[in-house]
Amino acid sequence: FGSRSRFAAMRVFVNNVDTYVGNALCADLRRMSPDIDNKIFGTVKGKISRGKIPPSVKRIVARTVPKTVVKTVASCRLITYDLHDADLEEVEFVLKALKLTDIEQPTTLVLISSVMVWANTRKDYEEKPKGEDEEEEEEDEENPKPKVLWPKVLTDNDFHRRTPSAKFDAWKTLETLCLSLNSKNNLSAYVVCAGVLYGSGEHVLHDMFKAAWLSQQSHRIIGPGNNYIPMVHVRDVARLVKHLAEDTFPECPEYLMCVDHSSTTQAEVVQGIVNHVCDPYTVQQIAPAEAITAEDVDVLTLDLRFQPSECIYQPEMDAEIAEDMPTPLFTWWSKNGLLTNMDDVASEFCRWRNLRPIRTLLCGPPASGKSFLSGKVAECFNVPHITVKGVVEEYMADFHMWQDVEGELKGGQYEITKEFKESLEEAPPPARLDSKWLSAFFQHKLSSNVCKYRGFVLDGYPRTYADAEALFMQKIPTDGEDEEDEVQKELNSAICPEHIVVLQCQDALCVQRIHAMAEDEVAGTHDNEEGFKRRNQAYSQANLIEDGSPVLWTFFEERQIPVCKLQSTGTRDDANAGSSEFNAIRIHIEREGRPYNYLKSDREFNAHQEVVAKSAEDEADAKARAEEEEALRLQEAARQAREEEERARLKQIAESERELLEAQSAPLRSYLMQYVVPTLTNGLVEVCKVMPDDPIDYLAEYLFAHAQEVPTGEV
Repeated sequence: FGSRSRFAAMRVFVNNVDTYVGNALCADLRRMSPDIDNKIFGTVKGKISRGKIPPSVKRIVARTVPKTVVKTVASCRLITYDLHDADLEEVEFVLKALKLTDIEQPTTLVLISSVMVWANTRKDYEEKPKGEDEEEEEEDEENPKPKVLWPKVLTDNDFHRRTPSAKFDAWKTLETLCLSLNSKNNLSAYVVCAGVLYGSGEHVLHDMFKAAWLSQQSHRIIGPGNNYIPMVHVRDVARLVKHLAEDTFPECPEYLMCVDHSSTTQAEVVQGIVNHVCDPYTVQQIAPAEAITAEDVDVLTLDLRFQPSECIYQPEMDAEIAEDMPTPLFTWWSKNGLLTNMDDVASEFCRWRNLRPIRTLLCGPPASGKSFLSGKVAECFNVPHITVKGVVEEYMADFHMWQDVEGELKGGQYEITKEFKESLEEAPPPARLDSKWLSAFFQHKLSSNVCKYRGFVLDGYPRTYADAEALFMQKIPTDGEDEEDEVQKELNSAICPEHIVVLQCQDALCVQRIHAMAEDEVAGTHDNEEGFKRRNQAYSQANLIEDGSPVLWTFFEERQIPVCKLQSTGTRDDANAGSSEFNAIRIHIEREGRPYNYLKSDREFNAHQEVVAKSAEDEADAKARAEEEEALRLQEAARQAREEEERARLKQIAESERELLEAQSAPLRSYLMQYVVPTLTNGLVEVCKVMPDDPIDYLAEYLFAHAQEVPTGEV
């Protein structure tokens, strides 16, 4: 191999070029020098991988004919197989076929494996050395802190001890089979045992990055999270393969450990992704039993530490010693690990997944429809809808928390918070904040992780050219700043919107929209006729007076940022209100291509809009039915109340009549009791004794016979 030219083009075979590792291999192996391209052949995984075939691949080999695959593999000077996305039976077949094939030219075979083959290896533990912060703390002799242990470092010399879990038994078998091919002439076989892969479009960590990018608080730490996960950037694996193909290492073992120099725990990985990509929150811990069905749980609970193989190991050393050392043969892509290079890794994730921040500004006169359209644009592109009211309320809500941690605030946030606090102590907060405070609040909001990676839709601010300057311009840092020198500023492209939409609307139509608003919408806002006149006058003076002074959108035109001006038409009663304006805004935003951004397709978005519209219609119908039922209920209650009132009135009348009747019948009762009842009672008693055949006639005769016994004088 010593005679091999490092700069000669070679035929390269990459198994499954459309997979995560396959893409990285093709990116590094496409050329040996800037002007010499390799010829890459490979197979594809197809729809299963959903990956793209790199343009550097010269020909795709169909795996339907195994002999053709073996023939193509044997004709290449570099053969790479990655077990992460490979058909293990196919790999075994190819390795066994190579063992029986005569290799006519010097060839390198690289099998990319994983540290999961070491998952069940017996581990020894040692005391973890104290960090710089811990060394400064004085230890309490009475209550000493418990010792913190971590796994002892394993090296490639320990590969005979590796013990896989049952899931990776076949991987170890293929590693052994690959190394056995070193007995063949013209064939050098290597096993590259890679740490947990990260970088580029992500693989194992994809779901974590995706959830963080979408601001979904679904991350979980399995167990205490203090287990150590050996990791490596996928491009470092590809670079190591390239170095093996070029035969640049003077001495190289057959079994290589490809891990970075970090010692990172599971909790640090998960929390680090959350803190860097979305609004930080404390990730919840769950018991291992709760995560038994989770994907890659065995990877996240791995607890091992490795040292990279000697040929790529570059320990940290003093600067003076480093100057005397020769230039290292291996150049790391991410030497110090995921957390140290999180900015680059997050940017790679967005670039490989075509995730682009959608930074948009909608401006226009009051009641021109900018808030309505801003909401639709924010929903369509899944970005925050940022309003003045929302930003101020968020800042004020967190203000007391910031006062407690002022010293920890980064950048100029400490100074602005301190100054704002002092202004509040002098006087209560005004009804409308000064542009100075608004620009500071908006800068803080637009610098958040969510706005940095996903973007935003600005609604209602900035309002003027001066506002845009205060918000989007920043001081140029200088080594020695003289107070007398004019402060130089530059555009803060990290927060400046790239899509500017100016809505134009006639005053009469704006007033008509104000009048069409419901009372509950207007209550507590400035969306009334008086508020419209005041705001419209301010907008006109700042942006519509033709006196040569710069207007809001001039700020962006001066910096070659495209501005889309739209005529806002239609009223609130129109069924398709804002649809034409929204479509124009969407075309303007997607003028350079539609980002992936985990967005719904047009069909899905339209279906979602139909569902939302139907839901709103059903909600309106339900509300109307509820109001109708409530009206009927109130009518029924009123009817029952009237009936109850009528019954009470009739009862009172009957009671009054009874009392009157009793009062009027008192003399008659007295007469009957004195003159009639005694004789009648005796007659009835007599009837009961005699029991005549005709009791009525007998009683009548009795009363007639004794009628004279009543004292007439008393009557």
